[in-house]
Amino acid sequence: MPRRLYFDTETYSPEDIKSTGAYKYIESGGFQLLIVSFAFDTSPVQVIDLAKGEELPDYFISALTDPGIEKWAHNAVFERLVFKRIGLPIPIDQLYCSMTKAAYCGLPLALDGVRLCDIDKCARDIIAEGGYTVEFNHRLGHFIGRDVHEWGDVSQNYDIEVQEGMTFSIEPGVYLQGEFE
Repeated sequence: MPRRLYFDTETYSPEDIKSTGAYKYIESGGFQLLIVSFAFDTSPVQVIDLAKGEELPDYFISALTDPGIEKWAHNAVFERLVFKRIGLPIPIDQLYCSMTKAAYCGLPLALDGVRLCDIDKCARDIIAEGGYTVEFNHRLGHFIGRDVHEWGDVSQNYDIEVQEGMTFSIEPGVYLQGEFE
């Protein structure tokens, strides 16, 4: 029996998610769930192209509510809303977000004396645990100052220690080639 279900969705809405937010985007009358990609444990990824008439397999639908299976997504709140919109609510206590876990992992380490590269590594390890490695090809965060993006960043390239007064972002991102261009 599988222990984890990893999944991602591709969607369309006439609403601009950047200006209206996820709720209005998903609740729009023109919203469409186009593609669902998923994998159980270490099995190969399966892609269901709903836009071409394929249907979600029954075993996937059952897994969404099976309390014995952890559900993992990189932006779990969005994915949960997507499935709720199509009538497949996922119990929130069974859902895990690799993006939130990676950010959370980085934040507690932001103490005097901790190296920026160690904060980055912690987040990268969590994102890799969520099934993404080469897709996390960007720094974890950047220094913030008068110009927002100041010198320095939270990445594997910065072996300097965090010091009192430093201000930086923690923005884990997974970038899927060919998506969101």
